[in-house]
Amino acid sequence: MEIGGILMKKKHKEKAFIGHTIKKIRLDKKISQRNLAGKVGISNSYLSDIENLRAVPSLQIYIKICEALELELGYILENSDL
Repeated sequence: MEIGGILMKKKHKEKAFIGHTIKKIRLDKKISQRNLAGKVGISNSYLSDIENLRAVPSLQIYIKICEALELELGYILENSDL
């Protein structure tokens, strides 16, 4: 059970850092949180939760975020602290 708990923490940590990368790219591209959330089809508050590490979205949401930012998912993963 300890091993499972450690794996769960690691999995969450890996995904959580992607939120920081999404926020940085969004700000670099001068896209508002409201605008990006609208393009992705999620609420502003949910995008805020993703960017501030309070939520871990599905892979499908990550893909939609990347499409809205005109990036490949690999770029986000490569530029995140895993």
